[in-house]
Amino acid sequence: MKRDPYKNQERWTSWKEKHFKHNPKGIRKEDWVILVKFLKDMELGLNTPKGMKGQRDVGTLLNLSAHNQLFLKNFSKPLTKITKIDLHNLEKDITQGKILKRNKQKFGAFGNYVKDFKVFWHWGIRTKVFKEDVTEDITSKTDKPDWVYLTEEQIKQFFNKLDFEHKVYCFFLLDSGMRVTEANSIQINNFSKSLHKLLFLMKFQRHLAER
Repeated sequence: MKRDPYKNQERWTSWKEKHFKHNPKGIRKEDWVILVKFLKDMELGLNTPKGMKGQRDVGTLLNLSAHNQLFLKNFSKPLTKITKIDLHNLEKDITQGKILKRNKQKFGAFGNYVKDFKVFWHWGIRTKVFKEDVTEDITSKTDKPDWVYLTEEQIKQFFNKLDFEHKVYCFFLLDSGMRVTEANSIQINNFSKSLHKLLFLMKFQRHLAER
């Protein structure tokens, strides 16, 4: 089982208990009912698009709930009456800074919100909640952040300061390209018959380090 260091399952369960039956302030009740039905379907893996079947994980559900609330709070009319112009005007207001985050900062990655709104809206079309695809002309493109990296020499300096156990672990992450959360969820049966090879390599590396 994949570990949950960020307690997403706990957060999702708490969010459902708090919000599934009561619409948040500033959101129309009829719109909230639609969003909750969408989230329930995504949790169960119902009415999903072709090629992307299956239940959505709790991290995805949390993003879908949070990102789509932004649209529900700022549309001037009910969801079932939204037009392309309404969506693009909202995009304009957000990108120009007329609508800000709670910390009074501009939305730096609004494309991520658009991406999740498209998921919501396309679900609505499949389930016949919405008739027109108002999202077909809006882009979910987001500027990539500056790439932060270590040079080969910096990596060597860092690794050489580690004790043996942490050095092996870091080399394993570097060579495999795993995320920290993925490595943290590894079990012995993931290696199958190759486990003895991994243990041999670890012993051999220890031997080299002790020479």
